[in-house]
Amino acid sequence: MNDPGSARPGSIAVIIPTYNHGALLRAAVESVLAQTRPAAEIIVVSDGAPADPAQFIGDLIESGAVQLLRQANAGAPSARHFGAQSATSEYFIFFDDDDTLRPDAFAQLGARLDRRPGIVAAAGATCFISRPGAPVWLPEPAP
Repeated sequence: MNDPGSARPGSIAVIIPTYNHGALLRAAVESVLAQTRPAAEIIVVSDGAPADPAQFIGDLIESGAVQLLRQANAGAPSARHFGAQSATSEYFIFFDDDDTLRPDAFAQLGARLDRRPGIVAAAGATCFISRPGAPVWLPEPAP
């Protein structure tokens, strides 16, 4: 965040670094847009990739649903930091361009954070898909 005092209370920014994962990026962004607790900001950071992410999410950028930032290739941690510096929300979520979310992920995570002022980091449940159609959920975190 640029200025912690200017953050919108309870708002969520999603920071998505990307490098040549266009088709996967589209699915990742769509899973963020499908949340029951919407993100206030979706910031995609192109990390100097030869493939332009706008060719996969251009309509979402044009509609204002997604903000696209660009930087010279410096790796995902640098792209996350760059995106976080641009965020104006109270919370931000680092999300990879090859991930997708359950529709209630932000609602559950936000509710937990809202109930515990002072918490500075949290993580949700994770599902790994080792082969098509075979999700393996790790246990849900305690409320």
